[in-house]
Amino acid sequence: MIEVREVTSETEREAVFRFRYRIYVQDQGRREPYADHERRTLREPLDERGWVLGAFQDGRVVGTLRTNPRRDGSLDGYESLYGIDRLPTEVQEQVAITTKLMVEPNIRGGLVALRLAKLTYAMALERDVSWDYVDARDETVPLFEKLGHRVLRRDLEHPAYGRANLMCLSLRDIDHLVQVQSPFVSLLQLQITQ
Repeated sequence: MIEVREVTSETEREAVFRFRYRIYVQDQGRREPYADHERRTLREPLDERGWVLGAFQDGRVVGTLRTNPRRDGSLDGYESLYGIDRLPTEVQEQVAITTKLMVEPNIRGGLVALRLAKLTYAMALERDVSWDYVDARDETVPLFEKLGHRVLRRDLEHPAYGRANLMCLSLRDIDHLVQVQSPFVSLLQLQITQ
């Protein structure tokens, strides 16, 4: 059985950072500016003020993602990269970014990414986030569209990862979420009725 939860203990956070290193640096050959090659971890400043989620199977990390609300501090350059800094201040305070979504290769295409996304969506609703930005490679755009994200730009140039698609989810746009049959609909309806 796979358990999905927010990672709060330093031991589990270190396990997540080792998992990231293995997936991004070892498996995908990415040049990560914050990779610690001695410790074989990938820990970034955004981890100190974000929600780091983990999926665990038999005590082992098999998936993760991170969400950072703008109101909790700097987004370390994502404000300008995504154009968030051009939004009105009151809107910026309701924005979050979600990054570092990754799943163990042999279980990709299953429910782990969905379960991580649903947990971060529920947490974002509870914490009054209205818009969540992601950058997605072409092959992951359909996944995010199914969740309810819309493509804002197809020509985003990420300084570390190259070309990507900038996408945004309006968390409370019930009409759009129903239209795309998002798995978030029931979570939003539950919040509305409370």
